[in-house]
Amino acid sequence: MTISHRLSSPTQTAWRRATAGLVAVALGFAALSASAQTDDDDEKPYIAIRAADSDSLALARTGTVTLKMMRAPSSADDAKLLIVNSANFAIWDGTLTPSGANWTGQFNLDAAEALLTASAVLAEFPGAATGGKDLRISFVRDMLTESLAASSALMGEEPMFYEAPEAPKPVEALGPNPDATQIASYAMASRRYDEQLAAYRYHLVAAKASAKSLWTDLMTAGRLDQWPANTREAQMGAYEKLDAYQAKVNQMKRENRAMAKKAVDQWNAANPEAEPIDLPFRDHSMES
Repeated sequence: MTISHRLSSPTQTAWRRATAGLVAVALGFAALSASAQTDDDDEKPYIAIRAADSDSLALARTGTVTLKMMRAPSSADDAKLLIVNSANFAIWDGTLTPSGANWTGQFNLDAAEALLTASAVLAEFPGAATGGKDLRISFVRDMLTESLAASSALMGEEPMFYEAPEAPKPVEALGPNPDATQIASYAMASRRYDEQLAAYRYHLVAAKASAKSLWTDLMTAGRLDQWPANTREAQMGAYEKLDAYQAKVNQMKRENRAMAKKAVDQWNAANPEAEPIDLPFRDHSMES
């Protein structure tokens, strides 16, 4: 089984960290009010307005987002599509392009994840508001229900919200006929790798627990009610598959210990006149 490390932009990585601490707050707000979306602070570089009742945001199963907005400009440089949480923090961003009388963007897996914890989706048009400020048109949570159903099509086979920790580098192979310095260095590297694998497994367990906990919170809050049952079941299965890789790390530890012990024992036996090389490994109760 291969566990791939999903690459994320700094913004996407930041939102995952922020989401873990803010999910309880995010799930406590069904939507932002109209007043919360209107910013009268002159120091802000933007003016935010709520989307009109006649406006719409449609998400296709391919990830294409089409926005119809009566107060949007016909053109704008560097227009963006933002997904924000209840603290108005952008947890995902993408580009917006004009398409006839509408605007279009493209959601990916990271956007679909962000949408589940979002309070609003914003269309941002730099310099399009009064006084040259940026204009933000907000589609609040209540306007995103249909988009949540379509977002399930963007899910892959990987467990959602899961970021695999970086695996430690294996010990370099021991060359033929090592001297005392080389075998001592090899023994030290093997012990260090053993400790790194133990820490790696701990981080794997923690990463799974964090991701599955957020998923469970979203299920409990009804954020996934629009998803097909088979998609939800597939996600639960994806979390359980992570256990197999944790077991593989345990096997890697056992193999590293056996290989190192064999090499050290052979060297000690072949060099009885030299000081024996000691190879103690720390017992890890978490390995079981």
